[in-house]
Amino acid sequence: MYYYQDEFLSQESYLGAKNICEAEIGLVSPGEQRQLSVTFDLKSGDLITCDKKLLSYGSSLKQILDEILANAKPNSICHRDKINLIETVDINFVGSGPEYSYPNHIDIIRKVFTGVIYLSPEKSAGTFFQLDDTNEIEVAWEPNRCVSFARRKNRSIHRYESLEDTRYTLVFNFNTSVLGCCYLIEGEYLNSLRIMCRRLINLRFYLFFKEISKICSLLYGRYQRHGLCLFL
Repeated sequence: MYYYQDEFLSQESYLGAKNICEAEIGLVSPGEQRQLSVTFDLKSGDLITCDKKLLSYGSSLKQILDEILANAKPNSICHRDKINLIETVDINFVGSGPEYSYPNHIDIIRKVFTGVIYLSPEKSAGTFFQLDDTNEIEVAWEPNRCVSFARRKNRSIHRYESLEDTRYTLVFNFNTSVLGCCYLIEGEYLNSLRIMCRRLINLRFYLFFKEISKICSLLYGRYQRHGLCLFL
C-alpha cells in the first residue's frame, strides 16, 4: 500500500525545499492551506508550468527533481501496466496552517504515484492510511522522511492534518493524461467507458486515439503474458 524512506533528499535539497516553503509560502492561517507548484515533462525534464514565485529557484527545483527521480521507487508498488503511462512529474510545496485537516480520500485518477516529503516543523502529524472501516495507521512525522503510495481504488485511502504549527511538505506526483486506460487497469470499466465517450463528445480526438493506442498496447501485453485472460 505504501512505504517510506528516511533522509530522502540530500541535505542541500532538503534545506532548499524547506527554505522555499518558509520564504514563499510563509506562515499559514489556522485551518487554511497554501501551495506552490511546478510541473516537468518526465522524458525531457523540460519545465511545463511553474508558479511565478518559483521561477527564481530554477536550479534548486531541477536538483530536487533529479533526486526524486533517482530515489522514488514507483515500480515497487505501482501496477506494472501503469508505469509506462507516466508522462509528467509535478512538485508541490504545501503549507498547512495550524489545526488544518484534510479528510480521508483517494487521489484523482491522473496521479499514478505520489510521494510526501515531510519538511518542517520538527514535530507534526504524519500521513494516515485507512486499513479498514475502523482502523488506520500513521506514518509518523520525521523531517526529510518521504512516504510514497500508488493510487488504487479503495486501497490508498489516506488523510493528513497539522498540529499547532504550520506543516510544510513537498508533495510530488507522477501523472498521466491517459485516464481511460488507468480506469481500465484498476477494473473500473464504466469509468473507462465514460472517459472515452467524453473525449468524443468534446471532440478531443487526439486524446481519444491516444487512449485507444494505449489500451490496445495494454491488451496486447496482457495477451502475451496470459493468453486470452486479458484482465488478470
